[in-house]
Amino acid sequence: MKLLITLLCLITTIPTCVSAQYKQHRPFQDYYSARAIGSERVYQRIYIGAGKHFLTGTADLHYVGTDTTGAPVDTSISKKVRAKGSYVFHAGTFFPVALLSDNSMIAFNVEFLGAFYYLAIDSVFFHPGALYKGSESITMLGVPISLEFKSGGDVSLSKVRKSMFAIGAGAYFGGTNSYVAYQDQLPFIPIPFAKVEAGFFAGLAFKLRGVAYFGNANFIDRPTGHIFGEDQLTTKTHSGYGFQLSVIMMPFSNGWRTEEWY
Repeated sequence: MKLLITLLCLITTIPTCVSAQYKQHRPFQDYYSARAIGSERVYQRIYIGAGKHFLTGTADLHYVGTDTTGAPVDTSISKKVRAKGSYVFHAGTFFPVALLSDNSMIAFNVEFLGAFYYLAIDSVFFHPGALYKGSESITMLGVPISLEFKSGGDVSLSKVRKSMFAIGAGAYFGGTNSYVAYQDQLPFIPIPFAKVEAGFFAGLAFKLRGVAYFGNANFIDRPTGHIFGEDQLTTKTHSGYGFQLSVIMMPFSNGWRTEEWY
């Protein structure tokens, strides 16, 4: 009799256990369906963004010439260099790699980025007839890729979870022009970066992103022309690649779920 009762208990509890396991794995099943190629939800991870590029450094200026009285001048001065008139635009998407929980995952992010700014040098007087105030246009065009930890609404593509957060690192593969007398660096070099994002769903998903680039940039290292008479000026800048702040919008997030995964 005890054996019969035990078997009856097992028979009655198995469906409950199976149902519970099915409910437990539904988020995973739905998650992997959502990341499948051709899924109607893939486009809901697309984002676009715009912002500013920030950069500071120093410029070593070596001036050789004569002043207004004909006296020789040979001097070196260091001045501040900074990014001015900057614009940054980017668009991309991300692909889930591993689900850590119903609210977090590891994702692979890829996008196209374009940035433009002027590298400006503060005004400097070498003598009363020689005032120098220079700027060079810098352009970045390339593809940043990164591996990121994400949590919040864009994990499950759900409007229920309003907040979003992401942190990650990767490399920018593209071109950054420079003004070097003898080009000793490749025009396309990988630049490592770290990024952080925080956002909120308010009709659409909006985020604020910060990206810091690492490495030493060699933007200018060349004679930069005449200022007064037959003088010569050589400019060499020392800086990093700077950082960017941008606002991101996910234009198709209005189609996100209005309920949780389960």
